[in-house]
Amino acid sequence: MSDNEIKNAFLNVEVLYLLHTQILQKMKERMSGWTAREDNGSPIGDIIVELVPCLKLYVDYVNGFQDSVDLFNKLIEGNKKLAALIEVSNWISS
Repeated sequence: MSDNEIKNAFLNVEVLYLLHTQILQKMKERMSGWTAREDNGSPIGDIIVELVPCLKLYVDYVNGFQDSVDLFNKLIEGNKKLAALIEVSNWISS
């Protein structure tokens, strides 16, 4: 697979994964010490507000999703090693 094919097949999923990892960590840290008595509002509201500038990543991901799936399926059809890797990966995760 070329770099361009990888980029188009996976869109910005790596960036979204990193973003989700950071958000999850912040939420875990916040919730570990939170009690209802300490809060007058949302215990994670500021974390969600930080996410707002990143929402464009989701728009790009959703808008390009079907093209990405189509390209990925095309790449699998043309590459037996990749197809086997995906099959093994699916088997392991099930």
